[in-house]
Amino acid sequence: MHSGIFAKYNKQKRTFEALTVLCKETAEEISYLESVQTALDIALTENDLAEIKEELTNSGYIRRRYTKKESQNKKINRSTISPVTVSISMSVK
Repeated sequence: MHSGIFAKYNKQKRTFEALTVLCKETAEEISYLESVQTALDIALTENDLAEIKEELTNSGYIRRRYTKKESQNKKINRSTISPVTVSISMSVK
């Protein structure tokens, strides 16, 4: 009888620990995306936008577009960049 209670407790404890890590990672990602949004808001030139695009590409938010020659050399399927809209909202508890 007690082993079921301890199993349930341990499962909830592991879940809490995993969710704590996930919440921290999510908060860091939100912070990063808010900084990108700020950078987009203050970008003045196409070069500024190109730098932001490169950063997002390096971070994995935008896929790099490969030419046919690059695709054949790397044997990678051609990928495209699709427009992305990021909307961030936070609630305070």
